[in-house]
Amino acid sequence: HTCSSKDMYKEYSDMRGSIAISPKTSLLEIDSSDSDQVCESFGMHPKLSAAHQLYNDGDLVWFANAGVLYRPVDKNNYKKGAKSALFAHNSMQREVQRIDPDKTDVETGVLGRLSDALISQQKFSVEKYNIYKGSQSLDGHHGSQPFIVDAEGIPEINRNPSITNMKDIVKSMNQATESDSGVFADLFADLFLNSLHDNELLTSALSNAHISTAFGDDSLGKAFEMVAKIISTRELRGVDRDIFFIPHS
Repeated sequence: HTCSSKDMYKEYSDMRGSIAISPKTSLLEIDSSDSDQVCESFGMHPKLSAAHQLYNDGDLVWFANAGVLYRPVDKNNYKKGAKSALFAHNSMQREVQRIDPDKTDVETGVLGRLSDALISQQKFSVEKYNIYKGSQSLDGHHGSQPFIVDAEGIPEINRNPSITNMKDIVKSMNQATESDSGVFADLFADLFLNSLHDNELLTSALSNAHISTAFGDDSLGKAFEMVAKIISTRELRGVDRDIFFIPHS
């Protein structure tokens, strides 16, 4: 929005042409003068008034320049100078979720590493949630695997069983171990039972979750409503921090 070193808005407007947000005064300005950013302020989309208020209240943070440009390149040398496929939408989505161009911690995401730090350094209990679909962003080394929930909550396992006590039978089958069961069978049974337990706990918690805040009726609004419901159950679930990933395009 405002940069003393150069007119960054003009550069943006010249590059984006007719699809640039204009006029400049329509942008929602946020102050960055107390940071090491090159600009004294940034501009948010005019429709993000709620996010603008959250930022001003100290309840939201922006990550600036969260791209994967490894070093400055131009059209003549980008094939050699870039470590990522810069013009492929799917690869850019993956790289933004990872933020690890040097591949120093492969198969992890930026939010997964944040969770790892909270668990290993701060000794926090952390749960991670993908809304609508899985993402690499939440992959890490510590803690439980990320949940995948939708606007209706977490899908119930075997919602319409062929017999009434099917779940009890399945649990009993996976609890029984023998000396020759094998490490892989034990691991599968352990992960499966933990998944059942977590599913039941979250399903029960969400069934009693009630929020008064009104959200939009579109997919993004419903996603944030589910996030609010999950957050409201934090004490019941016994966690210190929740991390969420919501895809939007």
